[in-house]
Amino acid sequence: MKKIYKYKIQHEIEKIHAPIVNFLTVQVQNDTICVWAEIDTDIAETDYYLFIVGTGWPIPEDSNYIGTVQDADGMLIWHIYWRKEDVRQ
Repeated sequence: MKKIYKYKIQHEIEKIHAPIVNFLTVQVQNDTICVWAEIDTDIAETDYYLFIVGTGWPIPEDSNYIGTVQDADGMLIWHIYWRKEDVRQ
């Protein structure tokens, strides 16, 4: 069964374990960066790593762009990427 779930990003690299079909959007909700994804409860869960990348920072190799958000003051801009392996490995 397909559903939409929300995942909070609270660290520069956030690991989630879920049956994700598609990442939909990224937005700030209550001062927290959140990613919404379409999941399918009929498929196996997989590890995904979400990355916060600041403007001018290196982008993790082989990563996929989800979206861009800014803080409440508009001073900080964050770009969110995902991949299936942790870049620290």
